[in-house]
Amino acid sequence: MTLSYLDFYRDYNQHQHQQRCYHPHKSTHLPTENAYEDLDEVDAQEYPVYDFTSSDADVILVSGEKGKENEGPYPRQFRVHKCILGAASPFFNDMFSLPEPVSNWEGKREEMEEALPVIPVTETKETLDLLLRFLYPIPNPRTDTLALPELVSLIAAAQKYDFPSVLGVLRALLVSPRLGFLAQDPLRVYAVACRFGLEREAREASRWTLRVNVIEAPLEEELKWVSAWSYHRLLGLHWRRAKEAREVVERWYAVVERAKEEGAGSLSPPKCVQCNGSPFTIREEPKWWVEFVKRAKEILGRCPTTEGPMELGGVGGGVFGMTFLEEVVKACGCPRCAGSVLGAGTFLKGLKDEIDRLPDTV
Repeated sequence: MTLSYLDFYRDYNQHQHQQRCYHPHKSTHLPTENAYEDLDEVDAQEYPVYDFTSSDADVILVSGEKGKENEGPYPRQFRVHKCILGAASPFFNDMFSLPEPVSNWEGKREEMEEALPVIPVTETKETLDLLLRFLYPIPNPRTDTLALPELVSLIAAAQKYDFPSVLGVLRALLVSPRLGFLAQDPLRVYAVACRFGLEREAREASRWTLRVNVIEAPLEEELKWVSAWSYHRLLGLHWRRAKEAREVVERWYAVVERAKEEGAGSLSPPKCVQCNGSPFTIREEPKWWVEFVKRAKEILGRCPTTEGPMELGGVGGGVFGMTFLEEVVKACGCPRCAGSVLGAGTFLKGLKDEIDRLPDTV
């Protein structure tokens, strides 16, 4: 008796229903905010690894290694399906609409098994394997250990072969907090985004580069792909924001004091019981604030962000961090200024908010 597609589907559906009854934890559930990580874990545990050796494949992709068998990196064959490649890529769709040429791949004929079309590509077997796993309707590849150079190779291949769906996933990974490329190497991420014309990601990366002294940053490999125009945009962002942030800090005390006198502001300028303890010094700035302005302008001139330079620990290590404020109090020379700083929280938050409102992307 021949089993039809419909019979097979009915048997499978009944089997799945029984499995859910006996194993309720396997039933369908709504995705969580960590759905991508959850999928990685499920994929690794419950599904066999697809190795692109399908017997019903109708085209072969050969990776770009140039070595011969047992002599260095050897190219790998990926037995894939035209319908999947063509549906996902206008490039392959157009290619498969053309007459098939005779293969010129210099491999052993017996390794090909059938006379399928062979397409040599320049990508390595590792890059091609990951690219196809993102493309095929199979479990997602693990990305938690993906390095930035590997991601760059994948983005280049996805753009080259016009895989928009895969490119969308890779763009998200480039700026994903889970992988941490932005936090670790924002300048490299900016360079990668500019290289491939990813404007949205370039803007996001430019915001993170404010934590880096761009002029003194090491010369990374990715920077050689950045145009002078893109690099000038980034330098312009840093220069303008540093200039404006320094100006905000310099005039903040006077702005708050004037607004308070006019009854137009809710903030009060901080005072120190020793620095401002006499009628002759009551309107002067406390010593800690003078020291704060001097040091803050120097730091903001290098890294114009309230989150602080990367070398100072990034978030929490900037000019509003406790470490910085402690150094300011020690350097100002007034033993009573510490109490003034502790009471200046609202005043400092207003300053931070004012700086944060400055334009922060290219």
